[in-house]
Amino acid sequence: MKSSELPHELEKLGKIYYTIFEWLSKKEEYHSRKEYINFTRAYNEHFVVKGEEVNPRSEKELTRSMLQSPDDVDATYRKKNGEQSKGFSINITETANPDNPIQLITGIVVMPNNVDDSQILNERIDIIKEKTPQLNEMHIDGDFGSEENDKKFEELGINHITTAVRGREREIEI
Repeated sequence: MKSSELPHELEKLGKIYYTIFEWLSKKEEYHSRKEYINFTRAYNEHFVVKGEEVNPRSEKELTRSMLQSPDDVDATYRKKNGEQSKGFSINITETANPDNPIQLITGIVVMPNNVDDSQILNERIDIIKEKTPQLNEMHIDGDFGSEENDKKFEELGINHITTAVRGREREIEI
């Protein structure tokens, strides 16, 4: 499908959703079912209804926590560094000791991709330290840094080294 056809196709889809929603909303036996709840969520999050007119929400109204797929309610949307992604984020922790001939994966966590990397690490630092009690240094990407994480690292006696700075590039040369 060409991108120029998308608005028209979304309008058609909105009309189909409207018809189905109107029919289902009168059938109370469906209201507690997961399928109905997901369908209703997708309909309300992606379309605006005024009377009998149904229009897709504008791009500005779409948020990263909106339902991306009725059959996968945990999948999310994220725009990071100008790139769009849907689904999940995976974070992997591994040992990286140059004195050890073998390195080990010590943690894997899968989260909706709209959860900030620093929050994921904040929730995992204690678990990581528990699994690797000798941990005294951790290298992290800039996206994982935060004041809260700095405090946790200090409390746990872990020296953290950030490999990049978080945030936008400067717009002017200093």
